Amino acid sequence: MLGSTGTALAALSGCIASGDSEQTTTTETRRLDVPDAALTIDNIDGPVTVEASDVDEVVVEIAKTGSDGERDATTVTESRDDGRLAIETTHDGGLVGIFSPSVARVELTVRCPGDLVVDRVETTNGDLRVENVAGPVSLDVTNGQIDAAGLSSLGDVSSTNGAVDVAVPAIEGDTLIDSTNGAVDVAIGPDLDADVRAETTNGSVTVDGLSLSTVDDGVTGTLGEGGDDLTIETTNGDISLQASE
Repeated sequence: MLGSTGTALAALSGCIASGDSEQTTTTETRRLDVPDAALTIDNIDGPVTVEASDVDEVVVEIAKTGSDGERDATTVTESRDDGRLAIETTHDGGLVGIFSPSVARVELTVRCPGDLVVDRVETTNGDLRVENVAGPVSLDVTNGQIDAAGLSSLGDVSSTNGAVDVAVPAIEGDTLIDSTNGAVDVAIGPDLDADVRAETTNGSVTVDGLSLSTVDDGVTGTLGEGGDDLTIETTNGDISLQASE
C-alpha cells in the first residue's frame, strides 16, 4: 500500500516563453512503503539524488519545472512487482508550442533506509548522486555527472557526457565503469577482490596506493584474491584510481 502524499506549489520560477505558458515549478512529496526487495528509479530530464536517511519509508521529493502543458504531460509514477518498487518519469511525447521541449524538467530526491537495495538509477539529462545505500547499484546517465559513495557494492556505471566519481567497496559479477566524454575517478575499497583493467583513449591513467601494472593504454592487475572483472574506461578524459580506507 502507498503511504500519504503531500503536494505544495512553489513560486513562479521564471518567465521563459514556452508555447503560451511561463515556466513554473511545482513540488510534491510522496511517502511510500519500503519494498521487500529493491528500488529502481528512471528519470528523463533532470537530476536524481538517492540517499540513506533515518526513515522507515521511501520519501520521494519531486520538483517539476515547465509550462502548464509540459507539467501536465509529465508524470512520475510508482509501481510494484515481485517486491520491487519502480519510480519512473513518463510523458505523452507531445510538444507544447513550436520551440518547447516535450517534457518538464523533473528533479527527484529520494530518501530511504540505508539497508534498502537500490539496484538501478537512471536519467537522460541530469546529474546522479547516490549515497549510503545497499547495492549493487547500477547508474546510467546520458548527459550528466555521476557521484556515488558509501554503497555496499557497485554495479555498472555509465555516462556518455559527464564525469564519473565513484567508490567501489565491492562488486558482484563483472562490472564496467565508463564515460565517453569525461574524467573517471574511482576509489577502491581495501576488501575488493577483482581483476582490474583501466584504459583511456585520449587521456592519462594515474594510480595511488594500488598494486597495478602499467600497460600501453592504461593499467591492469589483480586486487585481493581477484575474481570478477572490474573494467574502467573513458574515451576522452583522465582516469584516477586510488586506494580508500
